[in-house]
Amino acid sequence: MNALKYDLDLSEEELQKTLKPITSLKAYPDVMPGLEDLKSSGFKLIAYSNGKPDVLRKQLEFAEIDHFFDHIESVENVKKYKPHLDSYQYIVDASEVNKSDCMMVAAHGWDIAGAGRAGLQTAFVRRPGKFPFKLAKDPDLVVETIEQLAKEL
Repeated sequence: MNALKYDLDLSEEELQKTLKPITSLKAYPDVMPGLEDLKSSGFKLIAYSNGKPDVLRKQLEFAEIDHFFDHIESVENVKKYKPHLDSYQYIVDASEVNKSDCMMVAAHGWDIAGAGRAGLQTAFVRRPGKFPFKLAKDPDLVVETIEQLAKEL
């Protein structure tokens, strides 16, 4: 989308080179202990992204948190990017959990806004430079860390 925005015609090789660093990001320090707490409390955890499945899997593997997730899903299966309502319905169906028991956890205001519109519970993780959308319904929870989320749930 950014290539289109700036009228760039990138080859597949150039695109892969540009995206390579995204698969080498470390998780915030609170993520691993927070996911461990959530998992040990019996929560079903699903990673869900607008990105390509192989990129998401590489990200989670590099960050050494992939083993916490019951499923790793991409919008590629529904062919509609979040925040489209169908993308959230897809993940609810794929999770095999009642919508009322589902919660989107994200540091992206647009993702929380979309999930809230779709009827999911929401938790916004306040990361540097990230804010909930002021014109959207407030998130059900606002937390500073995944560890705090685990404690509150």
